[in-house]
Amino acid sequence: MIGCRVGASFPFATYRSGQREALAEIRAAFDGGTRVVILEAPTGSGKSALAVTLAREASAAYLVTAQILLQAQYLRDFPDLALMKGRANYACLVVDTHAAAAPCLLGRTFPACEDCAYFRAKDRALAADGTVMNYAYFLAETNHAGGFGPRELLVLDEAHNIEAALMRFVEVRLSDSDLLRAGVSERLPPRERPPGVDRRGGRSSPEASRSPPSAHRGTRGPVKSWDADGRGPARPAVA
Repeated sequence: MIGCRVGASFPFATYRSGQREALAEIRAAFDGGTRVVILEAPTGSGKSALAVTLAREASAAYLVTAQILLQAQYLRDFPDLALMKGRANYACLVVDTHAAAAPCLLGRTFPACEDCAYFRAKDRALAADGTVMNYAYFLAETNHAGGFGPRELLVLDEAHNIEAALMRFVEVRLSDSDLLRAGVSERLPPRERPPGVDRRGGRSSPEASRSPPSAHRGTRGPVKSWDADGRGPARPAVA
């Protein structure tokens, strides 16, 4: 249960319209045993202040958002939070690359790693009671050996992005070359494109949209179906 109910947890001197009431309803829901609370409010209503208030009242919290700009905004407005960005946002001190491509992905394997901006930021984020992350980093770190354990409160800012973030995290893409390397000779079936859309995803001409790519005007005999890469007749994949 989220405990402290002191006014000092609210980050500003005064409330905007509706903020006090929203906080009261959210607290009552958590105190009543509700595990998930969804708050829908218009832009400019002060949702970030509500999130920070609840994070301060929890023993520890994650605040997860979809954009780097919003992460920076949280840190600018609420400096008591720790900001943790993805590895690619930090330079590597060992080789000329970023931390996502560094040779120390498994940990501090070089003396220079002690001064690494990524590892220092992660140390602060692990020790902080409130940590701001983006969806991609949060999913990767909390589902693998990232060191970030469960916390009392999880705030999902811009929660309409959850589904897309989860799908990107769990999706697996296979190409024909991937199948060949795995010893599978069958080709993937061509993807069906909406009428009027060319192979590159752009809009094709009206004439082209009336004639599918596999049709050959002015020829006799059966029309062949070609694969998505245009390299030859398509073959059905084994189910």
